[in-house]
Amino acid sequence: MFTERLLRAAERAREFGLRHALEELPDELRFRIRLNQSYDGNEPQPGERRYPADSSPERAAELRRCDLATAVAALWRDGAVPEWIDLRVHSATEDTTLIEAACCGRFTTDEERLYHAQGGYPPFQAVGPTLPVHWDGASRFSLYTNAEVWDDEDLAQLGGAAEHVWSLALPADRADDVPALPNVEIIEHVTPGGSDYTRFPRLRHLRLRLTGGGDVQLGGPLPELRGLTITGLPDHSWPQAEVVAQAPGVEAISLRGRGVLWLDGAWPPGLRRLTLGGTRTTGPARLPDRLGMLVLNLPEAGDDEITALLDGVDRLGNLTLRGTRVTDALLPLLLDRYPRTHLDLVDTRISPAGLDRLRAAGPARGILPRLPQEHLGTEDPSAEVYLRAAREIRRSPRER
Repeated sequence: MFTERLLRAAERAREFGLRHALEELPDELRFRIRLNQSYDGNEPQPGERRYPADSSPERAAELRRCDLATAVAALWRDGAVPEWIDLRVHSATEDTTLIEAACCGRFTTDEERLYHAQGGYPPFQAVGPTLPVHWDGASRFSLYTNAEVWDDEDLAQLGGAAEHVWSLALPADRADDVPALPNVEIIEHVTPGGSDYTRFPRLRHLRLRLTGGGDVQLGGPLPELRGLTITGLPDHSWPQAEVVAQAPGVEAISLRGRGVLWLDGAWPPGLRRLTLGGTRTTGPARLPDRLGMLVLNLPEAGDDEITALLDGVDRLGNLTLRGTRVTDALLPLLLDRYPRTHLDLVDTRISPAGLDRLRAAGPARGILPRLPQEHLGTEDPSAEVYLRAAREIRRSPRER
């Protein structure tokens, strides 16, 4: 029955694709399985199964292009199946149509827990191809508007639709094999150290996830780049100044280290949004004097380190210190220098009384966490009441 439902839903997804795609969609089907695509931060329910190893890049690579039997084996595990599975046309070769299956990470044997019963083949839902950002609602569009390259087959298909590509995901390090894409604006690249991105003249957003210890490289000037995200940075010096110089128009930067985040203080002149993540920061870091948003996700950084990092930052629209170890000792700085700044202080060590002081000093600004009135003003130094309330607020139900 499960295999029958899968085939019915996959054919329905192909029918959706036939209505909208520029490409031909052959009858023969293959599958790209994406496991663990749900939010699973809540506690498991009785009888629910989860498989954390499904999130590994190796598992994703194994299931990037598989036949029906392999797909069923990945989704049917001793009678347990994902609670929901969304199917859509991903791409096509001359002989096959590739169906993407985005799957819930919660497996169950209980038919009553399956989503999409109203569609007739739970847990499956057939949906249309990923829509272009500026789609007019009527015209046909290429399946490669939002493209992905894992292997030679993906590259071959991409070559025939290069002018249609608007965003490109490179989960495998195949950037050097990708043809010039004149209209691509977003690239997400899993890479040891980067590539030559100057072949993409309209590139506006570059997101790099580093897997090696080599230097970060962009290949040359990227004058149209406005957003730069780099995760997996090493805990030693890397050519930040050189990278920034090649992207002079960047307005938003997000840097995250594997451990300690090394910074040399080089920033583009138009920077407005900055996110820094890691255990803490090191290096000759000096932040810009004004920012629209600053996010510091540094769980081992305390009051002195955050104070030093903020030295010279005179104007801030929004400041996020979520997850840092700052305490009420930081209050004078927040009160004196940033009286109008919106603050996110969830999971810090600032006391409820400290939050009251901040709210009283700037009642018009936003401060997180927003606590129920009965939790405000408590003097409990351990702040257990505050912490319980904050957890409850963050634990709002999410169906998916």
